[in-house]
Amino acid sequence: MHQHAEPKTATQAPAPRQQDGARRLERRAHVRAPALSQAAPAAARDHDADDRDGAVGATIGGILGGAIGIAAGALLGGVAGAIIGGALGALAGAGVGYLVGRRTVTINVTRLSGVADTTDVDVARANQIYKQADVHVSTGSEVTLSPTVSASILGADNALANFTGNTLTPEETQLISHNRMPGRITAYYVPRFSNAGLRGEAIRPSRFGVTDPSVVVGANTRVLDTLAHELGHVLTNDGSHPNVATNLMASGAIRNFTDNLTPAQISAIQSSPYVR
Repeated sequence: MHQHAEPKTATQAPAPRQQDGARRLERRAHVRAPALSQAAPAAARDHDADDRDGAVGATIGGILGGAIGIAAGALLGGVAGAIIGGALGALAGAGVGYLVGRRTVTINVTRLSGVADTTDVDVARANQIYKQADVHVSTGSEVTLSPTVSASILGADNALANFTGNTLTPEETQLISHNRMPGRITAYYVPRFSNAGLRGEAIRPSRFGVTDPSVVVGANTRVLDTLAHELGHVLTNDGSHPNVATNLMASGAIRNFTDNLTPAQISAIQSSPYVR
């Protein structure tokens, strides 16, 4: 859990005989086979951080590839069938391995009255960033609170009073009671914070003793990676800001929207109980 103020501005790809033809097919098979075997280590490296899911994807892909190879071999016969079946099997294995290996974090989204809906844009940017960790961000329940309920949370100033230590404000406590589901992060979009320079905040169980985490985004100060940044604090369970401008978790004062993740951050994200 953390709180940080981020500036509102930032540094914002003759015919051969049948026997001879068979020999050529065999030779082509021997030439092509190594290329397939050489591609395998790269695919394995892509999923080193998630061996369990990569193994499942490889197993299912191998079964599908074998079935396709058998079918193609039966239709085309011999070496040609094996070559085509092997190629199709490799493609099937790669596709299934990716889908099975990818992990997902689902977030509920709550907007207060009068807040513009930037969820699709923010989630799309988060997915560009978290692809580094083979993690996909998806949305669950999305609600917009009524003007009456929103006013009861924010008060007359229409701004969320944000925490300054390790205790949530009454407004934050009331806010994060909405649109909850056990074991799920909820994102809240508020018009603005009492701290005028604040872009967002993350409310983590390890700091505040809440059951499940929340992230809060200020609609008037957010930038394209604010949601992803706040999710990063929750998924890594770390409120710190590295002094590296290219890192997603750098503070808004220096972050340049390159939004890289380190191997340690990727490992922490993939180990989060909210990534499934």
